[in-house]
Amino acid sequence: MDHRNKDGLDAEEVGAAEVYLSLDGAKSWKRTHTDELMINSVIGWYFADIVVDAHDDDEIYALGVRLAHSKDGGKTFEIVAGDVYHLFPNPADPLHLDQCEIWINPTNSSHIALANDGGFYVSYDKGQSWMHYNNIPTGEFYDITLDKGTPYKIYGGTQDNATVFGPSREWNPKRQDGWQYLWIDPWSGGDGCITVIDPVDSMTIYYSAQEGAIRRMDLKTGNSKPVRPNSEKMGVELNYHFISPYFLSEFDNRELYLGGNYVLKSENRGDDWKVISPDLTKNGNSNKTSLAVSALVESPLEKGMIYAGTDRGLLWSTPDGGKTWTDRSDGLPDAYVRSVTPSKYQSSRVYLALSGINYDDFNTYLFKSEDGGKTWESLKGNLPGEVAYVIKEDPIFENVLYAGLYRAVYISTDRGKTWSQLGQGFPPAAVSDIEVEPRSNDLVVSTHGRGIYKVNLKPLYELLDKKSINEEMLLALGNVTVLPAERFDKLHNFDLEKMTISFWLPEAKTVSINILDEKKVLQWSKKIDGRKGLNQYRWDLILRENKSPLPYFLNQREFLPKGKYTLQLVGDKTLEKEFEAID
Repeated sequence: MDHRNKDGLDAEEVGAAEVYLSLDGAKSWKRTHTDELMINSVIGWYFADIVVDAHDDDEIYALGVRLAHSKDGGKTFEIVAGDVYHLFPNPADPLHLDQCEIWINPTNSSHIALANDGGFYVSYDKGQSWMHYNNIPTGEFYDITLDKGTPYKIYGGTQDNATVFGPSREWNPKRQDGWQYLWIDPWSGGDGCITVIDPVDSMTIYYSAQEGAIRRMDLKTGNSKPVRPNSEKMGVELNYHFISPYFLSEFDNRELYLGGNYVLKSENRGDDWKVISPDLTKNGNSNKTSLAVSALVESPLEKGMIYAGTDRGLLWSTPDGGKTWTDRSDGLPDAYVRSVTPSKYQSSRVYLALSGINYDDFNTYLFKSEDGGKTWESLKGNLPGEVAYVIKEDPIFENVLYAGLYRAVYISTDRGKTWSQLGQGFPPAAVSDIEVEPRSNDLVVSTHGRGIYKVNLKPLYELLDKKSINEEMLLALGNVTVLPAERFDKLHNFDLEKMTISFWLPEAKTVSINILDEKKVLQWSKKIDGRKGLNQYRWDLILRENKSPLPYFLNQREFLPKGKYTLQLVGDKTLEKEFEAID
């Protein structure tokens, strides 16, 4: 059967979906419709599922870029859109695109749950209206950037949810998260990729969508300008990866660099571009022939020392801003270069993380070079067999490294010889990026699927400064911020940052944590089964809970007021630290 449209193109060529029906157990099939079902695009493989109503075999839903609904066994379809309401305020108006999963209540066909690239939606009227449950932390971040504000904000590019930014404080899912869109496309999404903040002018930022689509934005006005290079104007054919790497030089904030199949440079913030490299996608080894540059970075110690990695394990370096390039890929696997980290301690030292997951290779590829990439040493050590995505240096301790893998964050205190999983409570999600905020010493980690997490490194730094760790230690405290007393009658409108209490135990044991006021009167106590090593307890600052049957009773929770306190750790001995709670 020929299913060409009026222009002579078949369904695949126009990106259409097709629905077929079998009435004999799949021995034969017949297409149900004559009109093209235009709910798909070139990414039709991404979804293309069909669900049948349990009460009516002729009522079906077809998943694609859009959601299609048929009441006549697939002969005709209508697009499901409907009015969208959000659990928390959100500027995304229409039903998000790219439908991934649908569930129809088997006892109530009007009750539908839909999962798409915008999140989780529920309808009780077959899609005429939807509630968007936008309090679920499922952000698929590609990359994060921290600004220099006080407090600092986090910028991140997300899969089909644009580029967003928000506060670095802990999020309470009962409250609006405080994050905003830097931009959003007309379909309430769009892929956000990499954000760069001008190191001199913090009101100028750069953000990108897929395949090198960079824009420069003035945060004062909210206006943005596209600065993606024009291949015709430059006289070269340019290829890009979906996530195209680019950076603004820390040595000159007007110099913008972008990686495609060539490395491109602008000396006026993206207004004009020039090619500064040969084609970096091939070096004569057919196994390493690539599409484009996948990682691009400049040394923090030497202006013009640039590294460019590709999707098939090519690694190039230039010491002079692109005048000469050298292949440094000897000894590297034919894998996707995900992260290049030139050292801030030695100009000849560089770290690499490569991923083979695109090629069904699930080995752990982490490397270090002490000679600018001439030779490479594997840093896999005792890491589990997980794909690696990112490796970063600690900004204070030269021998401390952080690695983001497929299921966790790992730390090494001996520059990659041995590794330990960092902390508890981290979801088993792919780690896409790691940054350290230098003033707060927060380690900020983005995941591709479970949002963003942070942990403060001050307790770790204190341990690293110790000559011996064979005794109990009460470690550094962060700032403890409480609510002013006059706000205690409005607690339902505010959130408090939890107090992180860190301590080291040479062996597992039960300890007590006590909070004493300025007069040494006990205000709060908690017994904890401590583990061997570094422990943390995050206290919600609730001193006690008061209950009453009275109908207008308020202040059911009594919080720590501002003032001076003593924190005690009671184990084999009693350790104390003074702290002040401020509002």
